[in-house]
Amino acid sequence: SGSGSDSDEEPPTPTRADFPTGACCWGTVDVVKPYGAILSLEPSGAPAFALRAHIDGEVEEGDRVRCRVLDVDAAKAVVDVTLLPHLVGSDGADADADAKGGGGNGGKKAAKRRKTDKKAAAAGADDGAAAGASVRATVQLSR
Repeated sequence: SGSGSDSDEEPPTPTRADFPTGACCWGTVDVVKPYGAILSLEPSGAPAFALRAHIDGEVEEGDRVRCRVLDVDAAKAVVDVTLLPHLVGSDGADADADAKGGGGNGGKKAAKRRKTDKKAAAAGADDGAAAGASVRATVQLSR
């Protein structure tokens, strides 16, 4: 993958086709504010936003996080996401990140989040259909 370019290119405008509601993806935290976090989604670098209410615990700039798409705000060209473990679930992608080194930033916090995710998975929160239904319900409530 050819990242690291210093070009002035804007990330692509996210669309619902690229980021359907309920889809899981990975992102990197770019900025943390009191009201939420701004992320860059992999692999395109599309901008995303997670409200503070959709963040479990603390995140830091540079953290690589697993998230689930809530909606795409076409007017703002941003993907609305959640980082809540019971909505994100766990489908084994964490093991893939661990095998690749998972990104050195926030290692202890990432390990704590993985432990939380594993507890949620053990409680049955990783059921894809149930998580998808929870995401759709959350999206409906937020509109």
